[in-house]
Amino acid sequence: MAWRSLSLPELSEALPRRASGALVLFAGTGGPAKAVAAQQLAKALRLDLLRIDLSQVVSKYIGETEKNLERVLASAERLDTLLFFDEADALFGKGTEAEADLLLERLQSSRRIAIFCVQKQTLRPSLSRNFIHTVRFPQIA
Repeated sequence: MAWRSLSLPELSEALPRRASGALVLFAGTGGPAKAVAAQQLAKALRLDLLRIDLSQVVSKYIGETEKNLERVLASAERLDTLLFFDEADALFGKGTEAEADLLLERLQSSRRIAIFCVQKQTLRPSLSRNFIHTVRFPQIA
């Protein structure tokens, strides 16, 4: 499935129409641009932003990543926020497909918007089809 790239203003217009389980991908190289864009999007949607560093959630021990994800999701359910999953490469790159699928399925069935931030420009097809929008951030020389 081809990604549909949007500008940030287009994205803020498109998201309120899909308020339930909306997953967005911010893809591009390092730097603060993706985090700043997430802050601006949260402001435009009148939501607080909750940043979750997935590199701190992913564990090398069997079953620990899943437990950590469950704790994060349980905490987030009590808050009315836009979820910003930073360093998602840690889960999508090193994590098992089952752990990534668990998180994406739970979020799609929730009533919230979640942004996943990755440095890769491409994801495996089983992951990329979960995102309704993608915003690409160009590499800055």
